[in-house]
Amino acid sequence: MSSLKETIHLFCCPLCQTEFIFVDKTKICCQNNHSFDLAKKGYVNFLLKPVNNQYTKEVFSARLRVFQAGFFAPLLKKIKLISPLASEIKVLDAGCGEGSFLAGLKKDNYSFSGVGLDLAKEGVQIAAREAKELTWCVADLANLPFANNSFDLILNILSPANYREFSRVLNPDGVLIKVLPGKNYLKEFREIFYQDRPQQEYSNEKTSNHFSDNFQHSTIKDLSYDFPLNSEIINDLILMSPLSWGADSQKIEKILNSELPKVTVDFRLISGYKF
Repeated sequence: MSSLKETIHLFCCPLCQTEFIFVDKTKICCQNNHSFDLAKKGYVNFLLKPVNNQYTKEVFSARLRVFQAGFFAPLLKKIKLISPLASEIKVLDAGCGEGSFLAGLKKDNYSFSGVGLDLAKEGVQIAAREAKELTWCVADLANLPFANNSFDLILNILSPANYREFSRVLNPDGVLIKVLPGKNYLKEFREIFYQDRPQQEYSNEKTSNHFSDNFQHSTIKDLSYDFPLNSEIINDLILMSPLSWGADSQKIEKILNSELPKVTVDFRLISGYKF
């Protein structure tokens, strides 16, 4: 894992907060002899105990295909415009999933140091397979395995946040960019899944306010566009979206057979600095 050798100075032990060294090709070890395995698939697992979640390999594989189809292309372009990307900066994608966004940014700037982190091993395995030039790890947002003030930019894209930890690992002049769904995100799906139920209407106000309570706003950008659909994209969107998890099978079939020509894509991007 040559990428980890280049970024190992950013890490610290999640148990005792001391620095790491390489022991051999199979693990890293801190000054207090806490060791963590280097998986053959190209990532480090920092979890102290197994976790269960609904984010399966199938979910992340579907999201990768949706990304490759261009569904998120305008969002990636917008992130590039507001990100302070430069060759010397250090970037953390906190909640990276299958790694598409960090890998997409890397394609335009080959020399920045990038680390992607997610709680779901299944997503990180895909990220490590698709973008070997970046460092990937499985870890908990509530206990980030990084030293204080390590990163110049943190991305938190359609993922939960832990602002206490973000503030700790972000340097004093660093920027946090959070992306959350807009009120019209996949509204055509929502109308079918949640017809005449409160969930049919979505608001990101609570999440936006939580950001404001913990970080200073710099900019707020709203982004909305239509994306054309075909049967493959509809199926993958249903697979990857929490909107469909636990949904009635008849409503899923209704969307699959609906021949919707397009779907609304709507995001809010908030960037800010720590207090």
